[in-house]
Amino acid sequence: FVPWAGEVTPLVRTSDDGGVSESTRETAGEVLRRAPPAAIEAATIRVEDIQAPVLFLGSEDDRVWPSCTLSDVSWARLVDAGHPQRFPLDARVCFPGAGHVVSPGYVGLPMGSSLLSALDDGGVVELGGSPKANAAASKASWIRASELFEATLKRQ
Repeated sequence: FVPWAGEVTPLVRTSDDGGVSESTRETAGEVLRRAPPAAIEAATIRVEDIQAPVLFLGSEDDRVWPSCTLSDVSWARLVDAGHPQRFPLDARVCFPGAGHVVSPGYVGLPMGSSLLSALDDGGVVELGGSPKANAAASKASWIRASELFEATLKRQ
């Protein structure tokens, strides 16, 4: 991970009822923009060295970090290395309207509670998305991951 600089703080919102929520997406992006190249290099996963198909899943309304943007960066590394030619099942998906909590493991579970995460100080972190978009993305990610695993394991 890239350590957060102390001068970068999350976007904080106060609702009409006095509740406080934080969205760290913009903050994470700013941390990455300000980070020295050595910190970026230390945090970088060398995806191009993976010797199997790679599936990147991101969410357009991820309010924790810019998951689609970060998966695009990793996808570009795969493409530059010629990985998709060796592994034609490589793929990237950015789910429209979905938030941070999208996972094949959440298929069938209620998604309403995944919009916010409680903090120790009583505030909440915004995770983004809507229950409908998060559920749809979780289902779609389960299908994509299952297809990838099935196709890959059949080759073995």
